[in-house]
Amino acid sequence: MEALGREIERGFSGLDSAYQQPNSVVSKAQKLRYIVSFAAAISVKFLVIHPYADGNGHMSRFIVFAILGKYGYRPYRNLRIDPRPESPYTDHVRAHIFGDPVPLETYIYQCLLPEST
Repeated sequence: MEALGREIERGFSGLDSAYQQPNSVVSKAQKLRYIVSFAAAISVKFLVIHPYADGNGHMSRFIVFAILGKYGYRPYRNLRIDPRPESPYTDHVRAHIFGDPVPLETYIYQCLLPEST
C-alpha cells in the first residue's frame, strides 16, 4: 500500500503538471487520456493488492470517481460505485490485470459521455 501511495502521489504530480499546461501544448483530449489511464491503472492496482476482506471493488470504483472528480469529470452512465457492475466492466478490469488496459480505459472514457451521445 505504501508503494501504491507513492505511485498515486507521483501520478497526481504528473497530471497536475500536464493540466497546468496550455491546451496548445497539451491538448484537452490528451489531458483526459492521461487522467483516464491513471484512474484505470490505480484502481486495478488497488484491486490486485486487495487490502480489505470486503469492499475492494467499491473502493476501486471510488478511486476512479475521485481521480476523475479532481479534474472536473464525472461518469454520466454505466459506472457506479454501488451496485457492483457486472460485465463488461469486470471483464475489462480482468483484461487490464492481464496487461491490456485499452478496454477498461475505453469503457471509463465512454462513461464520461452524456447519455445522449
